[in-house]
Amino acid sequence: MSTLHISLEEGFHGHSVVIFIGAHQVYQERDVTTDLRISRAAAFDAEVAPGLAQVNVRVEPGGLVGNVDIDTIATPYLSIAIDPSGAIVFRPCASMPRYM
Repeated sequence: MSTLHISLEEGFHGHSVVIFIGAHQVYQERDVTTDLRISRAAAFDAEVAPGLAQVNVRVEPGGLVGNVDIDTIATPYLSIAIDPSGAIVFRPCASMPRYM
């Protein structure tokens, strides 16, 4: 197994967030709000099979949905944000964010 480190960052204001990796729900939380001091709302780790994983995100209110395929070996860190236009933004990275 590999570990995918997921952080919810900018743009969350009392949202309900559900995250799936493949068919498995790995995160569900209400009232997710970004801490503006560190630009992070939440963080968690998910155990996944090494290689390609599909991450699906649903955010309410607003009916926001998004998905991305992540290579869990090359980019084991994934930041998820909501941009000012209301779109979900995925930022995969090979190295740990500075606040983790």
